[in-house]
Amino acid sequence: MLEAPGINPASSSSGSRTSKSWTLPVDIMSFSCSYVTTSSETHDGALIRQVLAKAANCSSAMATLIGGPSAVMQATPEVQKICDEIKHHAETKAGKKFAVFVAKSFTTQVVAGTNYFIKVNVGGDEFVHLRVHKSLPHTGQKLHLESIQTLKTQQDLIEYF
Repeated sequence: MLEAPGINPASSSSGSRTSKSWTLPVDIMSFSCSYVTTSSETHDGALIRQVLAKAANCSSAMATLIGGPSAVMQATPEVQKICDEIKHHAETKAGKKFAVFVAKSFTTQVVAGTNYFIKVNVGGDEFVHLRVHKSLPHTGQKLHLESIQTLKTQQDLIEYF
């Protein structure tokens, strides 16, 4: 059987079909991707290329690593509701009142609950970034404003802080 560096194959057969699974290392984690072959396929470079193509599809589905940030998305009504609930705390931490408090975009991070990193327009060209923690439902805890960054612009990227 042809082996490729970093790919650890395992096989099981059932009739004329052979199920092959490969564990592929990706940065600091690994994941498994299964590929079913027929007994007529040979184990050559073409098969390995097919497996790697299948693995690429698996890895794109795994683009958000557990504990890593999601892609930046446009704010949703749910995110605006979070901002509405946390506005008073943001004003207290910033030391000023905001006449406007409109969520524009956000990213999330799955932890023991969810961290929301939210870009909020607070009037004109002024923005703030919020890090809000939403606990798991069974805890019964309320939303918590973990941190706020002021003096942001629309062009500033939302990053972990």
